[in-house]
Amino acid sequence: LVDVEAAHIVVSTVCAGGAKLWQVVVGSAGVRIGFVKSGLLRTVCVPLSQSAPIVLATGISATDIRAVCAIDVQIGGRQLCVALLGGEDGHIRIIKCSDMQLDVLANVRRHRSVIRCIQSIPSISLDSDASRFVLSAGAGSELRCWRLNASSGDDSLALVDWALAPMLDDRDIRIMDIAVVHRELSNVWIVAAYSDASVVLWRLDTDHQTFSCAARAASDIHAHCVLSAASVKTNDGRYLVLTGASDGQIIVWDVSVFIAGTVDVAKPNVALQAVLKVPHVHQSGVNALCAHVDGAEIVVASGGDDCSISLIRIGSTLPSVQSVTRNELAHASAIQGVAFLGGGSICSVSTDQRVAVWNQHLELQDMAITLVSDPSALEVSTIGDDLQIMVAGIGFETFT
Repeated sequence: LVDVEAAHIVVSTVCAGGAKLWQVVVGSAGVRIGFVKSGLLRTVCVPLSQSAPIVLATGISATDIRAVCAIDVQIGGRQLCVALLGGEDGHIRIIKCSDMQLDVLANVRRHRSVIRCIQSIPSISLDSDASRFVLSAGAGSELRCWRLNASSGDDSLALVDWALAPMLDDRDIRIMDIAVVHRELSNVWIVAAYSDASVVLWRLDTDHQTFSCAARAASDIHAHCVLSAASVKTNDGRYLVLTGASDGQIIVWDVSVFIAGTVDVAKPNVALQAVLKVPHVHQSGVNALCAHVDGAEIVVASGGDDCSISLIRIGSTLPSVQSVTRNELAHASAIQGVAFLGGGSICSVSTDQRVAVWNQHLELQDMAITLVSDPSALEVSTIGDDLQIMVAGIGFETFT
């Protein structure tokens, strides 16, 4: 039990990491905490001497949050950064963070089950200031596009269910991650990583509100569940997609021919071609990927189940590995998110509840402890000249 205003812990008790069934009741005599441990209901009662009553803040979600996405919107004539959250309950929530308070601006459910990932679509000059597009995906192969409409008069936002991708298979598989590859007028190109080891390039027509499958990589190329995806545009105008799987391998795909229109994407069974395979980047799952272009090289940061962070430099002209830097003891538990902060710095979050900042040599520069249990998502946004780091899991927290 944390007093946010005073920034100190009021009550703390050991209940083991596996205890997820718990409840806190605050009364005049003190605080009673109940939880299930080893199949038994245990309670702890702590008397409080303070005279001021304790008021428990309203929670955001009763279940785990699996995805977070920051987006700038015009609300009431002001430019604000809001967070979109998705998780186990299939809801998408829009959160505004201000004055140590989290305000829920919208709460919508269209997904049948778990939401694994949320991505914003970059805006272009033709977009309305009061309208943005957002993607969400997860269980049951659901991939949805939302239109985010902001009110000009107050702080209200509306999420409009804009488009739904067709099912490619009858099997119940999950979309584990998505990445926006390119945006051009009414077309948006999106890569999706699937739990059956396949990778799909989707084209979204925002005018006609339709998804179409542009190309697909057969599941025997990765051969393992694909956990993460990222994309970059090289300095020579090529569009590359990177995917990481549960066997620790990262694969690079060149999708430039599809975006350029030199391949007829209307034909069925058009295949994606891998241009580079980097095996054994991690001992097991590649949980998180991010990439950016640095001159003639692509810099790829990854975090894995093996608690390590890797930094790979790939030549962009003829994709080949130039160098690999690893920190095998970066965290004490599985890494769930990585993101570039600028200037070569990298941020990571792990289930050990540490939020760490590393330099380009993967040397620790800064570290903080998050109060979010089981962190599973990381997002970095810019507010003015400040960076804001968002961590989500069983709860939600921001760092600046």
